[in-house]
Amino acid sequence: AGLVSGTASAEYDRFENYSLVGTAPVPGINEVVARGDWAYATSQGSITTVNINDPTPPLVAGRAEGEDAEDTPDVDVAGDVAALAHNGGVQGISLFDVSDPANPTFESFYEDGDTVHNCYLKRAPDGDVYAYLCISDSFAKARVVIVDVTDPANPETLEGEDPSYQDGTDVPDGGDGPDERGTGG
Repeated sequence: AGLVSGTASAEYDRFENYSLVGTAPVPGINEVVARGDWAYATSQGSITTVNINDPTPPLVAGRAEGEDAEDTPDVDVAGDVAALAHNGGVQGISLFDVSDPANPTFESFYEDGDTVHNCYLKRAPDGDVYAYLCISDSFAKARVVIVDVTDPANPETLEGEDPSYQDGTDVPDGGDGPDERGTGG
């Protein structure tokens, strides 16, 4: 309780060199990432963009609804593509065009059979953008799925054809990591 008092808070700020410089009203925020002059937040199934060029005050610029307002625990951005992970009603990722961050637009939904716990976007040297998804029906049966989201209106999975991967079951023989020689099992 002492840490929330004005004296203790000021004392903590003084020692740690932290201070609040601004806030932006984003209701129901779950996660935020910053890229350049912009912050991208997931809240209530949507993406909200915040101009942080001047963080005192940051300015809410745009909002676009995703596929579903249920649990969206993760957001990431690479290039002109943003993705929200869906972990609730629908399972997959909502994809957005953020080429104009002040006006994000919903492009499509990549659906999976299990929940998406985390979503990481990476832009390749050739400009292509890939989503690396942690998909799981339970943590014991999680898998990584890579989706080409270069064109957010037309995502393409790079997941193999083996149905045991897609069903979230055990990793097939030969795909369970290094054996005692340090090569594939």
